[in-house]
Amino acid sequence: MGVRDKKGLAVPLLFVLVRLVLAQAARVSDYGVSTKLHIVNGTESIVREGESNFVFCYAGVRNLRGRAPYTVVWTDPWGRPLLPLPGISLNARLFSVRENELRPNAYMVFQMFDEDLEGVYTCNLVFKNRLVSLRRIRLKMFRPSYRVVTLAPCLAVQEGGSALLPAPVVGSPPAPPVWSKAGGSLDPSEAQVVQAGLVLHAVQEPGVYRVQVPLGGGLVHQQETVVAVVRIDGRKDFPSDATSAATAGPCPPWDATKPTERSDSVSVANDVIADIQMHS
Repeated sequence: MGVRDKKGLAVPLLFVLVRLVLAQAARVSDYGVSTKLHIVNGTESIVREGESNFVFCYAGVRNLRGRAPYTVVWTDPWGRPLLPLPGISLNARLFSVRENELRPNAYMVFQMFDEDLEGVYTCNLVFKNRLVSLRRIRLKMFRPSYRVVTLAPCLAVQEGGSALLPAPVVGSPPAPPVWSKAGGSLDPSEAQVVQAGLVLHAVQEPGVYRVQVPLGGGLVHQQETVVAVVRIDGRKDFPSDATSAATAGPCPPWDATKPTERSDSVSVANDVIADIQMHS
């Protein structure tokens, strides 16, 4: 009777031991596959100043439908979890967009990148609220040695007065901007090229002035400014070759403290400058 009892207990005990071994194997398996965590952008990324972009991180594991034990969480350089949002937000400069239904992943989104957003960010794989794997990426800001700014499309100058057409460059370009006048050449007695731009002396006649800024690689960016002459009676004379867009506006007197809108061509030019310098 006693022998039978021991044999009867052997089967349940063996079953329990097998369950423990399988449970331990499953736990080891969870930690093993969790190392398949990837940041698509690598371990370091150079980001242009003012750039808006994202970094993508995903795990090589699958969640069952209706269950999501695996979660990917981004943390900032101070270890704080980034706020997860359902989509792109124009108000937040740094946040995450998470997708965990089948393959856990998360996007770290940054907008208008600058020095404040530099640092090491961490992608964390969490299994049932436990950290099982992580990957890090360092974001560095790149600032080109110079950038292009927008010239006012039209400047009004009092008859006989002087004016400065500012150079549409901030920083140190590889070569100085080149100025010219539409329909003729620059008269040294009327126009003088200085580091700050083009100085017009004793303006009597309206004109269209063009400036070319070198971008690198043989590429240039060109802008032009219409100079209208304000006569004594208040009438404004525009050059005959001025575009309708320039003459359609009020063409106020030049105010160096008032910023002008950034045109699409200027944005493209600055992208070209940054790309050339980043890969040179």
